[in-house]
Parts: sequence; C-alpha cells; structure tokens
Amino acid sequence: PEVTEGVLHVSAMAASCDDDPANEYPACHVHQQDWGVPVRITDGGASRLPLILAGMDAS
Repeated sequence: PEVTEGVLHVSAMAASCDDDPANEYPACHVHQQDWGVPVRITDGGASRLPLILAGMDAS
C-alpha cells in the first residue's frame, strides 16, 4: 500500500511467419520489444495498458 508509483518493465517476444502456400521458402520474423512505463496507482485510473509490438497491439 505504501508504493503508489514506479516504472513497470515489460518485455515481449513473438514470432511470425509468411503464410503464402505459393512461397516455397516462407520467411519468419522475430519481434522483440522492451517497455519502461512510468505508472502511478490512483482510484479510478486506467485498468488497461495497450502496448504496440512491431506495429501490432500486443495487449
């Protein structure tokens, strides 16, 4: 209860591959992102934190 603010550290990694049956050698990609998000705990504050990983919403 004494801690009401700080920095939330989030790390995410995801893989995606091309999905085209005509492509004999589909490429796969690994995406990695680290976030350091300053947060403050308050009554009525947001309950959701959207994060963007390689241009896509990862939340």
